[in-house]
Amino acid sequence: MEMLYCRDCGGQMHETAVACPHCGSSSSVTPMSEASAGSGGLGGWLSLNGRISRKTYWLQYILPLAIGVSILQAIFEAAGLPLVSLALGLLSMVASLAGGVKRCHDRNRSGWFQLWALLPIIGWIWVFVELYCLRGTLGSNRFGADPLAPTNAVRAYAAA
Repeated sequence: MEMLYCRDCGGQMHETAVACPHCGSSSSVTPMSEASAGSGGLGGWLSLNGRISRKTYWLQYILPLAIGVSILQAIFEAAGLPLVSLALGLLSMVASLAGGVKRCHDRNRSGWFQLWALLPIIGWIWVFVELYCLRGTLGSNRFGADPLAPTNAVRAYAAA
């Protein structure tokens, strides 16, 4: 039996899966060997390739970074480990930017679109609405398949 792994998060799935039970992505369900599944996990989280839906962005990037990293940083600061707290902050910033790049890709924009956030107020609002609120491009775009299209998962599974 060949194992299935999600290309977005690297989570292991049952061979009849249509979508990843870990991240909900349906565009990346494809059979892979266990050796090639290493692109998930932290490496997949920091990857600048592909597209992610709003749900995936909120549940895998925004909420864990806002809540989890804040708690961990407070713990490390209280324990007198400011360098660990700083390293965690930098890692979370890189992960946040990577997630933002994937959301930009879902909106059919370059990851550089996030630089608009450097423009006070107008830029913040524009980037917030684009990345956090609006649905991605329907169907495939230059960055990949639509992560919400169920037909892509069936097609990828059947092609393998």
